[in-house]
Amino acid sequence: MGATHAVGIDIDPQALTATHNNAVKNNVLENLDTFDADNFPNKPKDIVIANILAEPLINLATQIENLVKPSGQLLLSGILLEQVDSVTQAYQGVFTFEPHDSKRLGLPTRNQNRLLTVHYAQCPACQSTLQLQGSQVQTKDGLVRCGHCNEVFNVLSHAIEEPQEAAVQAKPYLRLVDSTPATEEPKTEQKHSPEQEDDPSVTVWEKDLTAEKTTSYYDLLSIVLLLALVFQFIYFKPEILYQNTSLQPFLQHIDTSFNTDIPRYKSLTYIRVVSRQLFPHSSVKNALRLDIVIKNTAAASQEFPTIAILLTSNLDEETAYGTFIKEQYLPKTNHHSFLAAGETKFITISFHTPRKQVTGFEIKFID
Repeated sequence: MGATHAVGIDIDPQALTATHNNAVKNNVLENLDTFDADNFPNKPKDIVIANILAEPLINLATQIENLVKPSGQLLLSGILLEQVDSVTQAYQGVFTFEPHDSKRLGLPTRNQNRLLTVHYAQCPACQSTLQLQGSQVQTKDGLVRCGHCNEVFNVLSHAIEEPQEAAVQAKPYLRLVDSTPATEEPKTEQKHSPEQEDDPSVTVWEKDLTAEKTTSYYDLLSIVLLLALVFQFIYFKPEILYQNTSLQPFLQHIDTSFNTDIPRYKSLTYIRVVSRQLFPHSSVKNALRLDIVIKNTAAASQEFPTIAILLTSNLDEETAYGTFIKEQYLPKTNHHSFLAAGETKFITISFHTPRKQVTGFEIKFID
């Protein structure tokens, strides 16, 4: 299609690796960027191609719409003939589809006229209602920034009708006053006897105060027993505390402030391999280089794992095995750093080429 640069997105790491290898073979690696579905730049493009099944095309309609510029085009594939109507209906109003025959679905283009009709939109982050001018929206390719929370979003996907005026608050109800003067009854002065003034029943509050003091003692005792139970539970089951992701900022603050040795959160199941590639080292003779991209998908930071590498031959025989701690594959300045929540890290490991031929490899994370 004449593109000078392309961006590829997939949920399968093997697909990203295959795309990278094909780009190297065709000498177009400089013109291609690949990302996994959880980590890609949300920037609109001139042409977007979605080669997936009909159901995800319908479910992801809003996300796909936001990736297409107002003057751009969208190519949808992987659709059966009987699914054409349901897919086009999901994108109706945002895209204008060309007429299609029994073999081809027309290439949809973004509807520019709709930008001029958008006057109100709702921010998806803070739910604020924004009043917009159609000419300004068209100049910005349909992207606006919320003045309340600075969120950037596409107004076509979040357009709303003109908001109704705020309901008029109800005024206080006025009661009529009887204009007939009431007959005043003669006031009788009440006399108090000395016995009533000295009656002990007047000082009932003293008895209530005694009851409140007794209740406060029981409350204090309950709190002490509850704290003792909590500390006993933490003493015998400390992993429940430091493996709680929501408590990590608090525990790290205590660890830093008081120089304690609180165990850090660790869950190797949440460290994923995004991409990997093994090839001969370009500057070291008889050496192999392994490039790995890992990602911490946990909700808390954790230490870099120990990486175990197993090299195999074409007969699935083990030719070599090695483990590498973070001090061996990280720069010296990063030995004490942690893999933050959601962070992606590029790692390079170099090692001598085994005597037997290497045709495959496996990667594991170990404690």
